[in-house]
Amino acid sequence: MNRITLLTLILIFLTTPLMADENETTIKVEEVVVTATRYEENPASVPASTTVITEEGINNSTARNIPDLLRTEAGAHVTDTGGNKRNMTVDLRGFGETAALNTLVLVDGRRVNQADLSGTDWTQIPLDRVKKIEIIRGGRGSVLYGDNASGGVINIITKEGETLKAGAGAAAGSFETYKGNAYFSGGSGNLYYSVNGSYLTSDGYRDNSSTESKDAGVNLNYYIGDYVRLNFSSGYHKDNTGLPGSLKESDFDAGASRTDSVNPDDFADVEDYYFKGGPEVYFMDNGLVKLDISYRKRDSLTFSSFAAGEFTGDTAVRTLAFSPQLVLKNELGDASNTFTIGIDYQKAEEDIVNDSLFFGSRTMGEFELEKENYGYYVHDEISLTDNLLFSGGYRYDRAEFTFSPSTPDNITMDEDLYTAGINYTFYRKSYAYASVSKSFRYPVLDELFSFFTNTIDTGLIPQKSNEYELGARFYINDNCYIHINVFRIDTNDEIFYNPSTYANENLDGKSRRDGVEISFSA
Repeated sequence: MNRITLLTLILIFLTTPLMADENETTIKVEEVVVTATRYEENPASVPASTTVITEEGINNSTARNIPDLLRTEAGAHVTDTGGNKRNMTVDLRGFGETAALNTLVLVDGRRVNQADLSGTDWTQIPLDRVKKIEIIRGGRGSVLYGDNASGGVINIITKEGETLKAGAGAAAGSFETYKGNAYFSGGSGNLYYSVNGSYLTSDGYRDNSSTESKDAGVNLNYYIGDYVRLNFSSGYHKDNTGLPGSLKESDFDAGASRTDSVNPDDFADVEDYYFKGGPEVYFMDNGLVKLDISYRKRDSLTFSSFAAGEFTGDTAVRTLAFSPQLVLKNELGDASNTFTIGIDYQKAEEDIVNDSLFFGSRTMGEFELEKENYGYYVHDEISLTDNLLFSGGYRYDRAEFTFSPSTPDNITMDEDLYTAGINYTFYRKSYAYASVSKSFRYPVLDELFSFFTNTIDTGLIPQKSNEYELGARFYINDNCYIHINVFRIDTNDEIFYNPSTYANENLDGKSRRDGVEISFSA
């Protein structure tokens, strides 16, 4: 079936402008399973707006990267201020400039969002290695995933080794763009593997927007019988990118074109790698135990200039994550129950060597920032009949921030999160749902640290959102449906950058986002 998004109206009353979904490509989707609950289930059981883009849909699209693929989906707004596809931002539910900090991106369940302001580097995720993409809109994912999920969760699932396959490709495009990639996968018996690599270079469509990137990845799966799987994956990325800067209306008034750069000398050099592994043990059809362990290190050297000065930052971010999870399923008569409990532990350390020129005053410093995060969650689904399902969950999340040198040298933040929803299925596969959730995000390390003054702001507090959603998907036949949902997001203490004070602050009062999303698939 071909998904064609007819209309998306995101009506943001206070903080963001009107947005409309862009209808550029036809994408095939299949309603199979999603990981909105950190285990596989039918989308009709999830009280949220969900989309699954399959491998077939990806192959049938004209998209060259993941953001271009996502921009055709209801409620997804994609921007590319750099012109080199590296720092594209995918905005779910209208968070504007802070969209990258309010949309959680996962790759095979591994959190891609960093503990700093770097955002998601989409060039590290080659589209030709993606098996499917799951989109869960809204803040329901905060209970299960924690920080950064107020706008929604995008889970990218990559291909695993199956039968013996090998391939290579090359492409060329405008602005001296050249891309090459190769992969090799296969396996037999208990062991399956996949290895891939890619190279990209482009001048970009703007001055000082050139980029060069190199990527390599490996995925291994070892099966012990029918109920145990051991997984290991790793990836390496390196890039050199020009940063042309954002153009303002005053720049155009002064005669600038869309291809001009306001910062001709700005750049970012990045080297990034990760390791992830862990076992999955299945209890036949009655549940599973899963343990994910991952480590990531990201080094970056950045030079940025602005009206009041310039700064050079040499940073290293190391992130260790540990996530055990237990899922239990049982049935009692006509009723069925799925219970999930888990822990998320993450420790991020950022070392900063900084040289800043701010209003003619030069400062230099070395800082060590640390965020240690603990999340404890439970989630339960109860299906009382074949048509009626209730779900709910709770999460306690606590983060300890440590700064050196600084006075005070540490702060602690914590939040209680919840979600509750109801689903009702009716004619054919049609279903309706309603949900309420509380989501949040902590300040990232770079929001607590000022590159301009080399000081640490310990006054920021977490951003909190209460979210309400009502929706329905009506199937005209087995393959044709119309989906409509309405939502409201009330956000308190929203974190934003104040250009008049050159500092990150909490917004006084409440900001409200109201939206309607409508899509049609045939």
